[in-house]
Amino acid sequence: MRTFILMMVLLLVTFVTLPLHSQEFKWQENEELSYGVDWTVVRLGKIHLKNLGRENINNKSTYHIRLIIESNPLLFWLDNQSVYDSYITDSLQVVRFLSDEKVDGKVYNARYDFDYDNHIINLSMLDKENPENKINKTLPLKPNIYDGISLIFYARMNSLYVKDDTVSTFIEDKSGDVIFNFKNSKQTSKIDALDKEVKTSYFSGTLKVTGIAGVTGPFEAWFSDDAYRLPVVSYLDVFIGSVKISLEKWNYWKPTY
Repeated sequence: MRTFILMMVLLLVTFVTLPLHSQEFKWQENEELSYGVDWTVVRLGKIHLKNLGRENINNKSTYHIRLIIESNPLLFWLDNQSVYDSYITDSLQVVRFLSDEKVDGKVYNARYDFDYDNHIINLSMLDKENPENKINKTLPLKPNIYDGISLIFYARMNSLYVKDDTVSTFIEDKSGDVIFNFKNSKQTSKIDALDKEVKTSYFSGTLKVTGIAGVTGPFEAWFSDDAYRLPVVSYLDVFIGSVKISLEKWNYWKPTY
């Protein structure tokens, strides 16, 4: 009888300490998400996040994730279209990251290959105008470091938990910490693409480095309260102030009201 009671107590404690909605995050091949980026009443541009499916990179099975940032063509002073590619395993291990980067006024195709066995990142850069001009570097591989894309998926995987966490991210030759305050705070969010408010989970944090599109400082986010954890609404600080990023188009996902 004592053994039975002890087992019941342990089961109860385990249940209580597990986060509510502790279902596993669901990767979705061919997922396409589109977001509007607005500063006050001005449309700055759009962001597209795509899961292009499975690819084998450096003998590891990864998801190929592509992030496309498009500025509003009417805003000539922005004039920006950037494409980033990240190759991530199911367990959120970054295997490769691709981006275009400027060095001394020249644009290079940059490829970061993550070597976890030797704790290094092999960086190779190819001049887009002069392919014979190459740069190769070896960078230290810090624990818990993510590129800008995998950082989004890190947040998606953890948004339904209650914990404070700090990881590292990098952009070109700069790196810094990202502080997450996961609260699993149940709220509802309204976006123009939906007639009703959708169930979301709120969290906040601080970016200690200037990232993609000049993102830095404090941020707030509301992700869907389900196994897919779609970013629904976010507020981020960029070089002109706080911007709102809202989900506008998607496939596969069914909102929960």
